[in-house]
Amino acid sequence: MTRITKKIFLTYTECPKLAWLTKRNLLSFEVDAASRLLQMESANIHRMGRETFGQGANAYDKDINTAYQNTQNFILKKTPLIFKAAFVSEDNFSTRIDVLRYQPQTAGLPEGWHLIEVKTANKKKAKYIEDLAYSAMVIKRCGINLLSVSLMHLNKDYRKGEDFKNLFETHDVTESVFEKVANFEKMSSHIVSVVGAQEEPFATLKMKCKNCDVFKTCVGAGIENHIFDLPRIGIQTFCDLRDIGAEKIEDVPENFELNELQQTVRNCVIENKNYTSENLKDELEKIVYPVYYLDFESIATALPLYDNIPPHGQIITQFSVHKQTAPQAPLEHFEYIADETKNCAEIIARKLIEIFEETGTITAYSNSEKVLILRLAKDFPEMSEQLKAIAERIIDLEIILRKNYYNLNFHGRTSIKKILPVIAPEVNYESLEIGEGAAAGAEFAFIAMGLYDAEKTTITKKHLLEYCAQDTLALAKIHGFLLKASQNL
Repeated sequence: MTRITKKIFLTYTECPKLAWLTKRNLLSFEVDAASRLLQMESANIHRMGRETFGQGANAYDKDINTAYQNTQNFILKKTPLIFKAAFVSEDNFSTRIDVLRYQPQTAGLPEGWHLIEVKTANKKKAKYIEDLAYSAMVIKRCGINLLSVSLMHLNKDYRKGEDFKNLFETHDVTESVFEKVANFEKMSSHIVSVVGAQEEPFATLKMKCKNCDVFKTCVGAGIENHIFDLPRIGIQTFCDLRDIGAEKIEDVPENFELNELQQTVRNCVIENKNYTSENLKDELEKIVYPVYYLDFESIATALPLYDNIPPHGQIITQFSVHKQTAPQAPLEHFEYIADETKNCAEIIARKLIEIFEETGTITAYSNSEKVLILRLAKDFPEMSEQLKAIAERIIDLEIILRKNYYNLNFHGRTSIKKILPVIAPEVNYESLEIGEGAAAGAEFAFIAMGLYDAEKTTITKKHLLEYCAQDTLALAKIHGFLLKASQNL
């Protein structure tokens, strides 16, 4: 009989084909630095959550059938607290949970059990209700009288250095979980038949397909200009296009309502040509020399790295600045990476004030740099006015590009990694040891957690600086490309 795990079941609710592939281990996942950090933090938080309950019996075993037998033995003994309990129903649904607490019969309350799950977020999320509902369904199928369900997650008001007991907050989610269990019960037999079938299920186009790893070999196969290439396509626009059978941009009717950016992309595809706005030159004239190209790297770990930081609190770990005093002038470079043993926000604020002086435009490639500088201004009142003045000088280069230039090879994307191969292929990330923002944050976190020795730390910091510098060099290249494009108008 087909074994159904939580991952397979919940994946099915989003896409039956993905669940079918998951059951057969046909999906490949890269275990990169960011995913390693996530796994490590998740394990630590689950452990810390269990520790808040005190002593309990641990049912864990690598083999889930053995873990289930351990769990059954503890349940028969009415063990007050069971950690890492496992359940396998007769119809082969399986799950592992964090905490199972025994509730003896009291006045008005029957004997039964309380399910508690620990999550790494700092707020309740709808997906956690589904996660808990699946486990509750399996527990009930194993004949356990489940009375209540609670969700434990990180307390957003907690700050590192405070009492450990304040790290979590708990919510009773019994009603919403049991309501979802009823829905899951209705679909369970159908899921077993579909996932267990020899034939791969047919996939239908959904909004979730846009960012799916198998999109290009599934519903997006053979489509050069998919409707997902329309910038920032919303669910309503997507559904309207799907309902009229339009899967590629060429199928979008001329009178179909699109926003200005989407219409630009459609026109480019239909006319098979790139686009340069007549407004590009005026937009670029807002950028005055000296021009600074700024990029931050940051990390928001679930468990704070430093005192007075909340769970998932974002901290700046490094920055890179390239400076150009005039068009075609050589680039100057400034960079900084934090001391991993402490929060260096104040040092970063002072260095930024020193570098940016009082004139010239600061360019970035998102709004995040401005947001982080304004946060520094709030945290350090003595530098508030200077930092706010710096923030006011920031111009988002991505917005200028998005509104005024489009290349067919962008395929609706304007992120640096998507456009550089098209407009500045000489600047690439393939040769770098660290070539992605989430990985950069994770690597710094590993250093701050003391997981690397001195030699590994030195080498990793060198790679982090190289990556951040590449981002600001890319900004300079994008600006230069747009200047040339505007001269051809």
